[in-house]
Amino acid sequence: MLSEREKNGCKDLLKLLPEDELLSLADTVTNRMIVVQSKNDAIQAIVTFTENPQQLLKRKKMKREHLFHYLANNATAVSAAAEKRILMETVMKLWGTNIAGVNLAEDDHDEVQDADQPVNQQVVNGLAQQNIPAPNQDQPAPNQDQVLAEQFTGWFYTMLNSHNPTLGQTPTEEFGASHFFTDCKLKLHCVTPDVIQEEFDSAPLVCQRLLALVREECLIFNPNTGANGVKGITEPHGLVIVMVCGTIHKLNMCLGMFEQSFGLVRDPQAQNNWKIKFTNLKMQRGSEHQVQALPGSSAMHAIAAP
Repeated sequence: MLSEREKNGCKDLLKLLPEDELLSLADTVTNRMIVVQSKNDAIQAIVTFTENPQQLLKRKKMKREHLFHYLANNATAVSAAAEKRILMETVMKLWGTNIAGVNLAEDDHDEVQDADQPVNQQVVNGLAQQNIPAPNQDQPAPNQDQVLAEQFTGWFYTMLNSHNPTLGQTPTEEFGASHFFTDCKLKLHCVTPDVIQEEFDSAPLVCQRLLALVREECLIFNPNTGANGVKGITEPHGLVIVMVCGTIHKLNMCLGMFEQSFGLVRDPQAQNNWKIKFTNLKMQRGSEHQVQALPGSSAMHAIAAP
């Protein structure tokens, strides 16, 4: 996780990239899971999806001249003939990053894959961009549906929770309609213990209702990111179903539990980025001592149905 100092440094450095390179880099880093429409959107997305400074600095699009220019802007003298590795070390020291044992070899995987490539293969290439070792013959290949589901879960709830005013955080990015298809549907089922059911059609209404849960009701969604708390399934026609469960909090209280499903589809009119087609959210008061786990795959299909 980036420190605040590292985040600010990354943002200032990214501002030096041309817009076309910046948007392309955002597609690579996010695996096209979100739509970016401006330089500011791209910078915020890249920083949100970057786990450590070297992950960003090793990118091929993070060229030597960008690093040199950044250091010059920050009154840090380096040799004009310095290799990129030396510039990376200097930048990280400027940010207060511990560089002991850090591998600064340049990343060979810096381009987003073709849009018509199968979904699972695109996720495999996304893993290489996050410095996750490729499996060898003695290790089973990772479940790529699960990888995509976990990436999406981390991004979605981090973004949503950041709009909770009680956390005192600056929102990581706008929780807007651009992340949803225009005809997106939300089904909300609350047991408090009275049963309340609501349905919303259209991206703006879905956004407003989900935002109201954290912005007005001050709820915090804490997903169970273990293997039994997040699951992903890819349908033959390309729909990806993501199921998540976890606990709901407010201030210092655990109010209950939630289960949420998402239907993700690539949008060919938005650079083939993933967008949310539907989402179903069930919230229920209960004990925080109950372990949240998802059902088997056959039951998941029934629960996630739009």
